[in-house]
Amino acid sequence: MGTTPLGRGGLIMAKAGAVLMVVTLQVVVISGAAFVLGWRPDLTGVPPALLFLVLGSGCFVALAVAIGGALRAEAVLALANLLWVVLLAGGGILIPTDALPASIAAIVEWLPSALLADGLRSALTTGQAGIPMSLALLALTLWTLLLALVARRLLRWSD
Repeated sequence: MGTTPLGRGGLIMAKAGAVLMVVTLQVVVISGAAFVLGWRPDLTGVPPALLFLVLGSGCFVALAVAIGGALRAEAVLALANLLWVVLLAGGGILIPTDALPASIAAIVEWLPSALLADGLRSALTTGQAGIPMSLALLALTLWTLLLALVARRLLRWSD
């Protein structure tokens, strides 16, 4: 990667801004559609839900950067698609962890995808799913920091 007018710090900020815009657009579209379909979130849960969204976005961006830094482009695409399907189906997103068999739920509830999904569910509804919200926030923070450290180690700014 050659030099850019923004510099490395500016490039990072531009990419972070792009991620923030995409996540914001997704939240607006999905929440709007859900609201039209009758969803009425618990408004007191909006601040923790936003915190979960920021941490979850950071966590998955760090995972993407780590994968992108470790593998060739073709392998990144294959692994990203595989991870997406596995985490969507078995990572606590489509099926809440409290609906899984106890032996599987004990592992799945600590995955970043389940921490994010269960955290959003418990923040925006009156029910508490899985582990307590404060512990889920802590665990998601630790996942984010761990994956950011791995990404920092693996990412090369030039070929």
